[in-house]
Amino acid sequence: MIILAGVDEAGLGPFLGPLVVSSIEMTVPDDWTEETPWYQFSSVVSDKYSKKDSRIAVCDSKVIYTRGKLPALSKTVCCFFSLLANTTDDFFKTIFLADKKYYLQELLQKAWYETITIDEKYPDSQQLLKQAIDDSFCSLTQINTTVLSATTFNNIIKSGLNKSELVMQQTGHHIVEICNYSKKYDVRITIDKQGGRNFYQPFLTNIFPETSIDIIEEGADGSSYIINRDSQKIELTFKPKADGSAFCVALSSIFSKYIREKLMLKFNDFFSKHINEIKPTAGYPLDAKRFISEIENTMKKLNIAKDDIVRMR
Repeated sequence: MIILAGVDEAGLGPFLGPLVVSSIEMTVPDDWTEETPWYQFSSVVSDKYSKKDSRIAVCDSKVIYTRGKLPALSKTVCCFFSLLANTTDDFFKTIFLADKKYYLQELLQKAWYETITIDEKYPDSQQLLKQAIDDSFCSLTQINTTVLSATTFNNIIKSGLNKSELVMQQTGHHIVEICNYSKKYDVRITIDKQGGRNFYQPFLTNIFPETSIDIIEEGADGSSYIINRDSQKIELTFKPKADGSAFCVALSSIFSKYIREKLMLKFNDFFSKHINEIKPTAGYPLDAKRFISEIENTMKKLNIAKDDIVRMR
């Protein structure tokens, strides 16, 4: 058996709302690739989203959200979360990255956020998914997430990192957790590539000091590395649009997008209670400027600092 894992984020571009980074970890047979789960679970899981398809969609979260909005994401999140816990359990308590819980404390101190609850239930799909995974002799080992409020985001930027470095820092936290959690297994991790970066050896050396890192390939189409740490072999691949070609990355993207959109609903609801008929925002730069100008007086009345709402980058 090996660990198959993926990491992806949601909310990197917006000025408003949280940045969310999530990771998925599965224990699977040695010969599985990043695409194998789609074939193994094809009776209950689809690699595309369609309202006419009753299967659970695991694909690029942006496609699911554009076509089906939050309920379409909810089904996937609910079904996979149910493999680890009861859907009535505290969502963040179950999946928030353990050594970053102070991010969660910072988030929930804000009046415009609160913890997420999963209200929807899909008992038939949940049972079919569990059976498909059991029949394939694999298991969902971990779901982890980190959520950075604007406050946390800005504090990290103030420490000297740029936005790209911040995302890599958070990705690194997830990589280390995946590798440390299951040290007895070799690990294959795929990460959605950000921007034009092709060279990741310095980044990996930073999170795995005093460990040999072999470069397999580095280029625009992807960068791959092998790390031999004690008896554990770690294969890491950074590839563009990995949320469309790597199962665990696609599922990570869905959890990240779901969490961000649920929190944006709470964010918009908060300000709609103070400002009549204010149009909700998704937080992206152009509309964020409109929204910020409309809530400016309310922020002053409620003594809300700009750094607690608006990201510096």
